Amino acid sequence: MNDAEALRPLEAPITSGWGTWGSLGDLPDELLEKARVRLRFLTLVFSCFCVAAIAIEVAMGTEATRVLLGVYIVNGLASVAVHIASRNPGISHRTILHLGLAYEVVMCFVVSIGFPWADLRTGSGLPDVTWTSIMIVAFPLLIPTPPGRTLIAALAAASTAPLGLLILQAGGATAVVARDLIEVSLTPLFCVVLAYGASRVVYGLNVDVARAKEMGSYRLVELLGSGGMGDVWRAEHKLLARPAAVKLIGDKTLVAEGSPGPALRRFEREAQATANLDSPHTIDVYDFGATQSGSFYYAMELLNGLDLERLVKEFGPVSPERAVHILRGVCHSLAEAHRCGLIHRDIKPTNIFVCRKDLDYDFVKVLDFGLVKATVADTGETQNLTAHGVIVGTPAFLPPEMALGDGEIDGRADLYALGCVAYWLLTGMQVFEADTPVGLALHHVQTDPPRLSEHTEIEVPGQLEELVRVCLAKDRAARPEDASELARRLSAIPLQEAWTPERAKSWWKMHLPDRALMSSCSYLCDS
Repeated sequence: MNDAEALRPLEAPITSGWGTWGSLGDLPDELLEKARVRLRFLTLVFSCFCVAAIAIEVAMGTEATRVLLGVYIVNGLASVAVHIASRNPGISHRTILHLGLAYEVVMCFVVSIGFPWADLRTGSGLPDVTWTSIMIVAFPLLIPTPPGRTLIAALAAASTAPLGLLILQAGGATAVVARDLIEVSLTPLFCVVLAYGASRVVYGLNVDVARAKEMGSYRLVELLGSGGMGDVWRAEHKLLARPAAVKLIGDKTLVAEGSPGPALRRFEREAQATANLDSPHTIDVYDFGATQSGSFYYAMELLNGLDLERLVKEFGPVSPERAVHILRGVCHSLAEAHRCGLIHRDIKPTNIFVCRKDLDYDFVKVLDFGLVKATVADTGETQNLTAHGVIVGTPAFLPPEMALGDGEIDGRADLYALGCVAYWLLTGMQVFEADTPVGLALHHVQTDPPRLSEHTEIEVPGQLEELVRVCLAKDRAARPEDASELARRLSAIPLQEAWTPERAKSWWKMHLPDRALMSSCSYLCDS
C-alpha cells in the first residue's frame, strides 16, 4: 500500500470496511460514479446482446423461439430502462446502484424461466450451470455494493432458479421432483457464497481507499504531480468549499534523510514554522500530519497560476517592471521568514508562483519551505532541519557558501538564489550552464556571472542590472544586507512604465483567459 492509500490524520487510524455489511454512504461520490458508469456499460452490453439474440432466434425459427424471444425482449427492455436511468443526472448514484441490484434479480428471474423451458422443449434437459449463476458472481465484481445488500440480492437471484421450475410445472411444461429443485439450486447457492466473498473484498477495498484518502478535514481527489520529494495531490475540505494542495513526503526522502523518526520530526517543525508565517506572499499551510506508513504530509492552499519556470518558457522573458514586481513580492515573503530566523535555501523559479488570487493578478507566492533552516535567535542555537552533511538546494541556483558546505549561512543565501531567479526572468537563461551538478556548483563558487545585457535584447535599466550583479556576489557581505533592503533598492529603480494592476489583468486576460491552472502540481515535487 502506498502513502496515498495509507493517509490518516495524526492519532486517527483508518478503520477498514472489510467484513462489514457496510453502507453506500461509506463510499465517496467519485467511487459511486465509477460504479454507475460500469453499470451503464453493462446494461449497454446486455442490450446489444439481446438485440443480436433476437435476430438470431428469428432467423433460426426453432420450437423454443417464442419463449426465448420473450426472454430476450424482457431482458433487453430492462437493460435499456436501467441504462437510460443511469444516464439521468437527476437520479442519485445510490438510487441507481440499488436499481442495479433489482435489475440483477429481474434478469435472473426471466432467465430462470425461459432457458429451462427452452431446454426442456428441445430435449436437452436441465443445464448444470445457467446464466443465473454467472450473473450472481459477476455483479459484485463489476458493481461494488455493501456485502449485506449484495447477499440479499444474490439470494433473491439464486431463488429464481427453483422458482422458475415451479412456475414451469404450474404451467404444465414439466414435472418437477425434489431432486430437480435441489440440483438446480446447488450451483446458484454456491455462487451466492462466492458473490458475498467477492463483495466483501471489492467493497472493502473501495471503502479502505476512500478512507485512506481522508486525513483530518481533507480528502485526496487527484494526483497533480510527483517528484523526488514526494507527491502533490489536489484535495478537498470535507466541510468547507476550500480546495487544497497536499504534499506527501516520499519514503525515499525519509530514507535519504536517515532515521525516519528524526526526519518526520524535522518535517513537522518545518510545517509549523511555515504555518506561523503571515506574509500574503508565502504559501498558506492549513494542516499537516503523518501517514499510516510513517511518512509526512502537508495541506496547503491550491494556487491558480503558474510558476516562473513555466511563465518564461511559455511566454518568454518578462519586462523589467514586471520582474521588479515579482522580485518585490518574493522579498516580502523572505523578509518575514528571515526575521523569524527561517532561511528558505531553495529559492528557484519553480518555487515562485504568479497567481490569480481573488481580484489580484500576478500575485506572487513563495512555495516549498521544505529545506528551511531555522535559527533560534534568543539562544543562538541552530536547528538543522535538513540532514547533516547533505548539500541542499538546486545546483543552478546554489549560493557559493552552500556549495562549499558552509554551515554558517544566513538570509543572504536566499538573496543570491533570488539574483539567479532575476537573471532567469530577464533573459530566459540560467546564470551558469554545465553538464553536471558539480560543474554548476563550481561555477557558482569560482566564475563571475555574465552580464544581463549579453543574453537579452530587453532594455534592462542599469540600476536593475547592477542590483542583480550585487545579489550574485560571491562574498555574501557584498550582497544586500537583507530582503527588506533588497526590496527598497528594487523600489528605487527608475522604470519607464510601472507594472500596474491594470497591466497585470490585461496580460492575464490576453494570455490565460478563463484558464484553470491547478499548477500546484509542480511545486514541492521536484526538490
